[in-house]
Amino acid sequence: MHNHGANTQKATNPGKTLKELLKYFKDFKLSLIVVFAFSILSTVLIIAGPKIMSRATNTIVDGYVKQKTYDGIVSNLPEGTPLDKLDGSKLVEEMPNKDELSKEQKEIITNMDFSKRPKMDFDKILGIINICVIIYAISAIFNYIQAYIVAVVSQKVTYRLRDKIFK
Repeated sequence: MHNHGANTQKATNPGKTLKELLKYFKDFKLSLIVVFAFSILSTVLIIAGPKIMSRATNTIVDGYVKQKTYDGIVSNLPEGTPLDKLDGSKLVEEMPNKDELSKEQKEIITNMDFSKRPKMDFDKILGIINICVIIYAISAIFNYIQAYIVAVVSQKVTYRLRDKIFK
């Protein structure tokens, strides 16, 4: 390895060197604990975001499936069938392909109100999205505070090291 003219020394006792370096951080224990805590909280929130967002996705898929199921059933009914009188459980029993339906499909049809076409639950979706925005905003704030504290501590430790070297 080339030295390029610099006079360097290898640490003979890395443990002792580390202990000496850690002495400069002893006044910043609370700051470092806060950094560690904010780091954990920020990570937990970032992990929770997609899990919560999956609820919005499920709500969209459920709404879409219910609309398509409703449309498929209503389009195959005889002309003039009163939709408000339809009973989902009787409808399932009368279907020629009822054995091909999954348990979830049968449950959707059984519980469906045929008097009106199902709608997407945009209020629920918006609520979930708002929760995600809040979670990501809080996580960003934690990251900012963490970075700020680390920058302040590192500047102060660097100043102390330089001060000791040049005294």
